[in-house]
Amino acid sequence: MTRLFRTLAPASRAPRSVRARGTLRVAALLMPLALATMPACAPPLLIATAGASAAEATADAYVRGGYRMAEAYSIGIAQRATLTALSDLGMPAHRERSSEKYAEIFARTSDGYSVRVELVAKSSVVTRINIRVGAFGDETLSQLIANTIRARLANPVRPDEAGMDPMIPP
Repeated sequence: MTRLFRTLAPASRAPRSVRARGTLRVAALLMPLALATMPACAPPLLIATAGASAAEATADAYVRGGYRMAEAYSIGIAQRATLTALSDLGMPAHRERSSEKYAEIFARTSDGYSVRVELVAKSSVVTRINIRVGAFGDETLSQLIANTIRARLANPVRPDEAGMDPMIPP
């Protein structure tokens, strides 16, 4: 029966995150009604469903807290730009792991939140960069880090690093 349903299902469906949000909205609207009509000894199925909805909401918040981007640079160049960008923002890396196709950089904000930047080589010239600040993410700070990384990729050397005065144009 399941196989038949899959073949009859439409080819284009809403992305999983959109469907999850719709499910959460329906659950949020129906939960007060269900709780008001529920007897003192609640059936275990309703309690399990409420727990699943809460877990789904937590998972959705965790997924939405990350920031993803792809850049047309090799993983080595992207890793150096990321380290420099974090240093520019006052978040020097305290731990780093890397291989030929993967790198992970850990830092801390001045408030003590953890910063994790994951770099994955999709090809020799394309790198996917995932940024997460804290447990559930800070979108504003993640975008600031992403923009600083992009600026570093576009302009890899600071004028003061090249021995030039940053106030005097070259």
